[in-house]
Amino acid sequence: MRDIYLKHRQRRIAEANTHSMTIWYARDEMRRATGLSDAELSRRLGKMSITMFARHPGLYLRGVARSWVLFWAVPKDWRPAFARLPASGSVLRVLWWCEAWVFRVAYVLFLAVSLPVLWCAAANRRRRPNPWLTAGLMVAAVLLSSCIQALLEYGENARYALPTQPLATAALVMVAFSWRRRIESPSPAPKISG
Repeated sequence: MRDIYLKHRQRRIAEANTHSMTIWYARDEMRRATGLSDAELSRRLGKMSITMFARHPGLYLRGVARSWVLFWAVPKDWRPAFARLPASGSVLRVLWWCEAWVFRVAYVLFLAVSLPVLWCAAANRRRRPNPWLTAGLMVAAVLLSSCIQALLEYGENARYALPTQPLATAALVMVAFSWRRRIESPSPAPKISG
């Protein structure tokens, strides 16, 4: 199994400049060579993975860190074949490029406000109503999702961010409105008694 995987890994690196998702290219050959069903092959590969993680925790943690960073990358799903008309392909390519940059900026903003939002939610946890609690829960859900997928998956990690994008967007909108309200109606300065 090891040799089959390594052969497909080398081929994948040569073709796509990455070894992610190699298992899907090697799976059929592994099944033929071992006679295992999909479920049996999955169990065997799972046991092998756990053994490797235990023997090489530093390499595993490096992969987890890389997977976490890749979660915040914009998925590269643009394929010119999606456009049926040549003119629409050009328009769609420009729209995809703009959308990709909007998401990149949004992810940077989300990560920049995450810790302050979590701190405000925790600091005001007993206050009712707590406008930060909802935003804090959304931020926590997105960050938790990013960490869980990084622990379990190495490869096309940006696709796992797609279900969390509405939460991240809603949290950013809530923070923007909250800060706008604060700027428009600042709290009065405390009175100094003398």
